[in-house]
Amino acid sequence: MHAQHTENYAIDATDDEVGVEICAPMKNVYAIALGIADGLEEATGVPHHNLKAATFTQAVKEISLLGAAQGAAEQTAFGLPNVGDLEVTGLSGRNKVYGVSLGGQKPDEALAEMERLEQTVEGVSAAGLAQGFVRQHAPDTVEKLPLLSAVNEVLAGTDKSVQEVIAKAVLPRP
Repeated sequence: MHAQHTENYAIDATDDEVGVEICAPMKNVYAIALGIADGLEEATGVPHHNLKAATFTQAVKEISLLGAAQGAAEQTAFGLPNVGDLEVTGLSGRNKVYGVSLGGQKPDEALAEMERLEQTVEGVSAAGLAQGFVRQHAPDTVEKLPLLSAVNEVLAGTDKSVQEVIAKAVLPRP
C-alpha cells in the first residue's frame, strides 16, 4: 500500500500529464450535465436515471476522445483521474449542484444563487474554454463531442428544453 492511500482515499500515480490536464477541467463541465438530469427529476418528479446513465457514458467517451486527440493515454480517461473524479463531482460537487438548478432555473439565475452562496462553479467558464480549445487544437473531434456542445447551449440560455438539448446529445439516435 502506498503512503498516499487510506481506506477511503486513493491516489493513482501516472505520468500522463496531458491526460490529467484534460480530465481535471472537463469533469466539471460534464458534472453540470449530470446535475441537469437530477434537476429534471426534482422539477418533474419523474426519475431520469437513463438520461443520467447515458450522460455519464457520453461524458467519459468525450473526455477520452479529447484526451486521445491531444496524445493522452486512453487508460487515464477510464481511471481515477476521470471516471473516479467525474463520479464524485457528478454526485455531490458544486458543478453538479449548479446543474441541478438548471433543471428548473435559467443559467444566470442559477449562477447568481451559487455566487450568493459563495460557491464557485468551475464548469461554467471551463465549458466555453473547452469548446474554444477543441476548435483550435482538435477540430476533427468537434462533431464527436455533442455533450460538450449541449452543455454550452444550455449555459447560453437556449430556448429549447434543457432535457431535449441534453437527451439529443447523449441518447442513441434511431
